[in-house]
Amino acid sequence: MARQIGYLIGSLRKDSHNRKLANALIKLGQLLSTRADLLPPVYLAALARLQDSVAPFPFTDVEAIVQSELGVRLSKAFREFDPEPLAAASLGQVHHAVLRSIPHFVK
Repeated sequence: MARQIGYLIGSLRKDSHNRKLANALIKLGQLLSTRADLLPPVYLAALARLQDSVAPFPFTDVEAIVQSELGVRLSKAFREFDPEPLAAASLGQVHHAVLRSIPHFVK
């Protein structure tokens, strides 16, 4: 069950048009994971994983998202962009990057 939820959310996140839907599903899942009065234990356990420490998603996805949002390749916008995230959460992750002019954190 948890694997299917992760696959669905991951698939939605890759498409910029569905990213907001994926984020809403994550927050809905986090909320539902606390409602034992509404869902059976197997669903609660699967949804609870959305509350736990979140594994970072692949840098190729990060690169695609940032490039889609900025409209340029990372190498054009940033002098440096660390592929290792500083932190990961349910709705994103943070990378250290250096713009062409100043240091900057990218969320």
